[in-house]
Amino acid sequence: RLVSLNFSACSESTKDILYAKAKMAFTGLPFPAYYELIEPYLGIAPAVDLQALSTKNVNMNINTFVNLRRDSLMSLTPSEVRGLLGVNLPDLRKWQNKSPIWQWVRRQKQSELDKLQIGLTGGTQEGYINLAIPGYQLSSSASLGPVAMALHLLPALLSSFLLMSILS
Repeated sequence: RLVSLNFSACSESTKDILYAKAKMAFTGLPFPAYYELIEPYLGIAPAVDLQALSTKNVNMNINTFVNLRRDSLMSLTPSEVRGLLGVNLPDLRKWQNKSPIWQWVRRQKQSELDKLQIGLTGGTQEGYINLAIPGYQLSSSASLGPVAMALHLLPALLSSFLLMSILS
């Protein structure tokens, strides 16, 4: 590795420009050299480039992996993660209860995680529906009553809607 880069102070548009420039500069190099040079920039890489790298058997180290752009990491499938980490895949197990890996695990089907054969748990079971509820903080005087009532009634409402759809 030639250099350790810190992009945390950069805006998203600056990160996108820097990554595009680095990718353009290194494109055309033989693969091992390309990966060695692009690796410091992978933390700001878009998902599509990580998905392409997953087919190249790169053996990404876990520290690089956990520092990928959050949206890029969350869009990766378990098989793409296997392709990126390669021989380092077992290291993912050590991170399963740490951010951002536990968030990624929760988004995956447990059956897909099982195919990795490293003992990851916490994925969604078949037949369950995941509801993405935006994270916001309620003021201290706000009541949780209406939210709790809505969530409590949701299964009954969904069942009624499904039944009406079938009958009509």
